[in-house]
Amino acid sequence: MTLLLGLDLGTTNIKALVTDETGKVLAEASLGIGITHFSDDVVHQDMDEMFRVSRIVIKDAAAQVDARKIAAMGISAQGGAMQLLTPDGKPAGPVISWLDKSGESFDVEFTEKMRPQWLAEHVGRGRSGLAIGQVLRLRRVSPDSVAWPNRIGFVGDVVASFFTGNHRTDATSLGLTLLYNPYLKDYDADLLDLLNIRGDQLPELVDSRQPAGTLLTEVARELGIPAGIPVSAPIHDQYAAALGVGAVHDGDIMFGAGTAWVLLAISDQAIHSNRENALLCTHVVSGLYGQILSLSNGGSALKWCLELLGLQDISQDKIDQMIMSTEAGCEGLRFWPLLSAFDAIGIKPGTRGRLSGLQLFHHRDHLVRSIIEGLACELNRYLRFLLDSGVNMKRLLMCGKAGASTITPQILADMIGQPVSCITYSGASPLGAAVLAAGLLQPDRPLGEIADCMAAPSRVIPPQKNQTIYAAIMNEYISSLPKIT
Repeated sequence: MTLLLGLDLGTTNIKALVTDETGKVLAEASLGIGITHFSDDVVHQDMDEMFRVSRIVIKDAAAQVDARKIAAMGISAQGGAMQLLTPDGKPAGPVISWLDKSGESFDVEFTEKMRPQWLAEHVGRGRSGLAIGQVLRLRRVSPDSVAWPNRIGFVGDVVASFFTGNHRTDATSLGLTLLYNPYLKDYDADLLDLLNIRGDQLPELVDSRQPAGTLLTEVARELGIPAGIPVSAPIHDQYAAALGVGAVHDGDIMFGAGTAWVLLAISDQAIHSNRENALLCTHVVSGLYGQILSLSNGGSALKWCLELLGLQDISQDKIDQMIMSTEAGCEGLRFWPLLSAFDAIGIKPGTRGRLSGLQLFHHRDHLVRSIIEGLACELNRYLRFLLDSGVNMKRLLMCGKAGASTITPQILADMIGQPVSCITYSGASPLGAAVLAAGLLQPDRPLGEIADCMAAPSRVIPPQKNQTIYAAIMNEYISSLPKIT
């Protein structure tokens, strides 16, 4: 029996799993990694720690199976986290997290200079961010760090180089750096010229069906898995999750219910939203495109609420009981889930969260349910942005921790007025990495077909009786938000 290894390089956790060729998960391992907030703007991680934790979780997962049968390895990675490199490709300094906002003022200036339309045509997003602002900042404060012959890498390709010796990346990971042109399917040469970056300073762009290389003998010996197996170029974790849940068809919209709730709309055309935060990229599956919209807010809002109530260690079952103990609408209690430092799309910058309609008879269960209902309103608002841009929604697939809830998917289905295909398995990204590994072994088989066969099982939650109530709440929510004039 051939086994497949998937590695997911997340922002706060690194996960590894081993599956068979049907996608059945045979072994799993996970370990947290540090993230340092030096200030509201400066957020760093440590590449040596990522290497170390990656080795630990792979060895742990491999030890649970007959590791001799592992035939390929796929990698999924957080997007946009930059690692400066020496001329020989070694890490120099910390990982600059995608959460780091120290380049934000440079992004604002660059967007004003180049205009949103130019950016949308060159990088698939109408607003500068991520690698662009960071490179512009470093050009000013530390010009030698980004000057030839020094190099610039990102979390996925740097970790892949540890396993293979090669700095290679795929379009989805590159797209999240904002250096990739989804229409040309390559680095954007005009942008690189403006940033004064040479193409050979950056990781090599390869097709997702092409491996980054093969597993080095000395690394394989340490990990306890076979040397010489193909190792994928890293794909972005949202697109890995899409493989893991089977969001590989025109009209699929994947909804990741994590710390931040994220939408990924799949289309067979390069459709770009008129919303400047929307990010267009080619999909891992040939012939498809993806458009990402991040709500910024999400599970973090519920976490805040539970910590406020002293319930941070409560189980999902207990949370569900609290939500189901109250009626839809929370007897007039309303919540704006705008708690993130990042501004929400389509409303006035600086708009903050709000709790309204509070009365003496309201209790903690009302508060918890109001958080979920507020998030459902915000999710529906973002879905409308995608639909207004021309995206055709045939299926909404939900994955992430909230997918295991017995009530949250129902609230979402009722608020949106559409069925929700709910994937209860929480490891969609590492599973997608295993799907990618299977694709390395079957280069002539369509990756979408492999994903359909290996995807985690789902349950369909249809809208029910609370549709009418939630339609009214949705209208109330939309009318109450301060719009951009």
